Amino acid sequence: DNRFEPEPLLKYLAQCTEDNHYNPYMSIVLLDEMNLAHVEHYFAEFLSKLETRRGTAKNVPSVEVKLGAGVDPYELQLRRTVLWTGTMNQDETTKSLSDKVLDRGLVIYFPRPHTLISRTTLKNLAVMIKDRQMLTESKWTGWIIRNLITGIGANSPLLSELDEYRKIVENINDILEKVGRALGHRVWQSIMNYILNYPTVSEILRRCGQRDEKKHTWNFDSVEVTEELKSNMRTAFEDQIVQKIMPKLRGIETRGKGRDHLQEIEDLLESKGFEKLKDDFEIACTQGYGQFIWSSAKYIETDDIKDDE
Repeated sequence: DNRFEPEPLLKYLAQCTEDNHYNPYMSIVLLDEMNLAHVEHYFAEFLSKLETRRGTAKNVPSVEVKLGAGVDPYELQLRRTVLWTGTMNQDETTKSLSDKVLDRGLVIYFPRPHTLISRTTLKNLAVMIKDRQMLTESKWTGWIIRNLITGIGANSPLLSELDEYRKIVENINDILEKVGRALGHRVWQSIMNYILNYPTVSEILRRCGQRDEKKHTWNFDSVEVTEELKSNMRTAFEDQIVQKIMPKLRGIETRGKGRDHLQEIEDLLESKGFEKLKDDFEIACTQGYGQFIWSSAKYIETDDIKDDE
């Protein structure tokens, strides 16, 4: 009947973009069970458009929403105020994530619950959020230091520390070449930005670095790489091994040559002090029906949790 009926998600995105009551604040889209279909199929246009936003805060890409015959498409802006996340399972009913999706996002694994609790009542969400302040875009962006690497000189101790992690990624990449896999520039760039913007790391950088208020730039050459900073950077890098690198190993044969190369990676991580990942690595090698599938998060379980709790 040549009439356009928008879906709820489109209404929400338009509201977050055009409604002055909401667009100063951060919004979030949660895609429940997002991998029941191939993510790169239904999300491909968003992934492509968001690519044009890399490296600049001014360029705001948009997607065309077709409204019907004889009507100009609606230009829906993809502002930085909208965050995308989703839940997913890994079983025979779901689709695996392509490299295109993995390279542009983070996969966060949660540990199993040690205590199963029965819920007797449902919390009233309206009451819970009634007196909570909405998160503004300015506050959100204040937590992030963009283009951090430009503030790190060639002789900076901070760069030397990052290089140690880069070498680990490069060593893993050399091993992956033997099984026809690769980690691209985008993966390392994402890892580096994650480490530097890790809350306990960025707090030290802001405290010890020098900021040029006129140019809105930072200089971290004078930042001393203390044991505290090293420890926090190491924790952030450990997260990134799990979130950015381990998903890229999915599907590697856990027998024969494939298992040998996986063992090389496991030995490398252990030699670099990331032995906390060993249990999860072994689970990924033994529970994936002959293929490597990372699906656990024992490495973040606290040491004081008892088996009977």
